[in-house]
Amino acid sequence: MEGLSDVLDLDIREFLQNLILLKQKRNPRFSQRAFAHQLGFSPSSLNEIIKGKRGLSKKSREKLKAGLAGDKDFEQYLLEHRKDLIEMWHLRVFLELVGTEGFHEDLKWISRRLGVTEDQAAIMLDELLRDRKVQRNSAGKLVAVASRAFSPLAEVAPESEQKTQDEIAKLSQVVKEVPSQDCFFGTVVVAIDPKDFEYIRAKMVDVMKEHQSFLNRDGVKRQEVYQLSFGCVPLTKKVSGEA
Repeated sequence: MEGLSDVLDLDIREFLQNLILLKQKRNPRFSQRAFAHQLGFSPSSLNEIIKGKRGLSKKSREKLKAGLAGDKDFEQYLLEHRKDLIEMWHLRVFLELVGTEGFHEDLKWISRRLGVTEDQAAIMLDELLRDRKVQRNSAGKLVAVASRAFSPLAEVAPESEQKTQDEIAKLSQVVKEVPSQDCFFGTVVVAIDPKDFEYIRAKMVDVMKEHQSFLNRDGVKRQEVYQLSFGCVPLTKKVSGEA
């Protein structure tokens, strides 16, 4: 079932609880016991899974897959939470991958190139087509049409800070898996006057624009997708009462 493997990568307790609530919203008489029967679990087993007292074995996953097959509420849940099933930063990578030489519109090939599941690749392709960031040309080939204009992380809203930190953590994990000769990663920790932050940000934006312009120059053979990271994050906090 498309999307199920991705849901199981999320917090299974939250997923099952939300799906039960969705069903109860449609039918107030729907019970957790009825849901357990639908999935092929005993009521006590499902309750232990929801409470985190029991994990999901391979057999349990197969039960979920069979029990949710054709479930309209599950399909609605996927539709409403589809963007939670993938990392949004993968969409940017996918968009760049479309423009590389030798790109194949094959979910298995795409999933291997991006390090995601085929379900995730399918969702990303659907999202990009839905948002008209990619389209098919006269020959039926998939091409990127979205503007690749510069978009600095400095414009990220404050409420997205945790998401940004999560992406940085994921990048760090990727770096560990890449041969050292194929990547460069460095940081500088330095004390500054907070008043200089705007100057630093402006300079970083200039450098990022310069890099993007150079890397997008005509005649370049684009073969791999890299992430260039620039940032300036405070590591200390002002103590209340200090000047």
